[in-house]
Amino acid sequence: MERNKITIILGAALALAAFVLYFFLYSPMAKRISSAHRQYQQIAENITQARITIASLQEIQIGKRRPISEKNMKSVIDQIAAMAKQKGVVIISLVPSEIEPAEHGYKICPLEIEAECGYKAFGVFLGQLEKLDYAPIEVKSFSLSNSQNITSRLKLKLAINLYLAEN
Repeated sequence: MERNKITIILGAALALAAFVLYFFLYSPMAKRISSAHRQYQQIAENITQARITIASLQEIQIGKRRPISEKNMKSVIDQIAAMAKQKGVVIISLVPSEIEPAEHGYKICPLEIEAECGYKAFGVFLGQLEKLDYAPIEVKSFSLSNSQNITSRLKLKLAINLYLAEN
């Protein structure tokens, strides 16, 4: 009889402990995990929508101008260099990188430009790049620093993408 009492008390204590663990630990934790999962799904959906929006904006921007063919790429690079010179930007180097495939059936030709110029010439040059009618160009990055030779001029490093037709 004594043994049955101990077994019943021990069973009741274990059931009570399981009940307490479930309601005070597991249940709140499960609710937090469920809430975090819903937040994750919402964020993932927002990211997907943002990617779709960015892709459509890139299509719209590229769609305004016709991509050029690879054989015309040299003439466009020469025109960019001539435009820079005309606007007061002295090009030190203009180096096209290897052509890479892009989304939406276009190829990308990255161009690295190093130049010296003043603030005004830099602004006018960037504005002219934006207004190019004959080729879609995207400015990926730029940096300005003081030129070591002439204090009134800036050293410019510019990375642009020139979009090419797939052929």
